[in-house]
Amino acid sequence: MIDFGIISSSNNQGSIFACGLLLPEDQENHAITICHEITKNNPGKVKFSLNKATHPPYVRLYETILPSAKAQIATKRMEDLTNKMSSFRMDWAEIEQTENFVAIWGKINRSLKLFHKAVLLEINPLREGYFKEKYIEDRVEHRFTAAEEESFKKWGSPWAEPYIPHMIIAKAKLTFDISKFVPEWGFQHCLFRGLLVGIRSERGDFIHSFQFNFAK
Repeated sequence: MIDFGIISSSNNQGSIFACGLLLPEDQENHAITICHEITKNNPGKVKFSLNKATHPPYVRLYETILPSAKAQIATKRMEDLTNKMSSFRMDWAEIEQTENFVAIWGKINRSLKLFHKAVLLEINPLREGYFKEKYIEDRVEHRFTAAEEESFKKWGSPWAEPYIPHMIIAKAKLTFDISKFVPEWGFQHCLFRGLLVGIRSERGDFIHSFQFNFAK
């Protein structure tokens, strides 16, 4: 039985529910190293620290607000979906470094696209129309593109579709100095080993999380 215990709420309405794909161990370790180097060169400026316990590196699939009572159901659905899925591969595209974040982009393929859509279809009905409050201002100011607006209406997130796989290595509280450390990735592709799901804090760490392995 999946047990979240006491779930912290977000936006006084629900909890931030996130799910992402787990990397091979060597790539996970390297992503953590990069994050720590950025943190060392930007003391006090990095929003979160990657680590194996509360914030492992992952390729983001879907993040939304769920009523707290639905988080357990969503997690069980993700466990069942993962159990039906064999490991699959993704090619890496490029690393991007700005004053606000460092991200590694991936290349979409059929397996990843189908799995992502399955995740959306399983989780989206559980959110009961909830979404992050930060999107309200963007909508009022008409900052969404037509595609982002359509995605927001359908999935509660402006970036759910079209899906572009990516992994956030570091995010700045405001901005950080990128001149002191230029990260190198070096990996050409990865074979995902499983799925990470759970309740995330506003800071970015997981309050409650579960890891489910794909079939070999």
